[in-house]
Amino acid sequence: MKLAAHALPKALAAGLKPVYLILGEEPLAALEAADAVRAAARSAGFGERVPLFAEPGFSWASLATEGASRSLFADKRLLDLKIPGGKPGNEGSRALVEYAGSPPADTVLLVTAMNTDWKTAKTAWVKALAGAGALVECKPVPAAKMPQWVEARMKARRLKAPAGAAALIGEYAQGNLLAAAQVVERLALVAEDGTVDMEAVQATLVDETRFGLFELVDTALAGQRGAMLHILARLRETGMAEPLLLWALARELRTLEAVAWAAERGGAGPRIFPPTRRALVTRAATRRNARGWQALIADAAILDRAMKGRASENATVLIERLLIRISTPPRARPA
Repeated sequence: MKLAAHALPKALAAGLKPVYLILGEEPLAALEAADAVRAAARSAGFGERVPLFAEPGFSWASLATEGASRSLFADKRLLDLKIPGGKPGNEGSRALVEYAGSPPADTVLLVTAMNTDWKTAKTAWVKALAGAGALVECKPVPAAKMPQWVEARMKARRLKAPAGAAALIGEYAQGNLLAAAQVVERLALVAEDGTVDMEAVQATLVDETRFGLFELVDTALAGQRGAMLHILARLRETGMAEPLLLWALARELRTLEAVAWAAERGGAGPRIFPPTRRALVTRAATRRNARGWQALIADAAILDRAMKGRASENATVLIERLLIRISTPPRARPA
């Protein structure tokens, strides 16, 4: 059985199935679908949740063991299996197919597989789990349908907004459901009697833009020029504070220069926070040597003067040029 994410609540209300497989192309939709299954299981008396993480070193034999064992604490159990990489491998595929062939009684298996693609849906383990229960497909929302998604989100939060508000939020989010959901949640906090005006919507988007700056910097570090320029255009449309962008870029350039300098001398380099960004920053730093990053720091100083009207260069052009140079190795830099 296949279900779209938006159809899951109605299906859960009709009764629980022994297996739910959530294929997570869209992170927020996958997260909320998994939460909905857990909530429905609790309401149906599944008093024990057994978390399982299919990370390197995971024993797939534990899936069959947990399915066959009896709980000391509850008659009904939820096995909550996460596959972060989206692919269980040969051993995992066999274990899942075997489980789907004979699901144990009084047990619900919830499988969340992130970062999947269309090929995953054609695998034997996906077909087996879908046949034993329900496959919930969490697909990205097309840009053209973002206003409807935002409207449904606002309706669920009992928010009333003027015509055009949903389209404006959808344009800001550009398919990023988490970004759109955050805007709706912030509007819910400031709404009086559940009503917001367009001024409140625009003010919230401008405020959210500050967080978009870090997204912009990260796409530059990742070398994703198309996404980077798209985010830059979005930030400009929503009233980007250019000095704040310069601060973020200058901070990142100093870090890149320090990482490159340490690599040239065999040192450990600076500590990068949060640690989850370490790999991204370290890879980006290899695009240039320390002297090359120092040159871009000098470019940032020129940009600062242009913003203050102390240089003849156009600040808008300099911002784009600096971002492109950060994202591109010198040998591949456009003329």
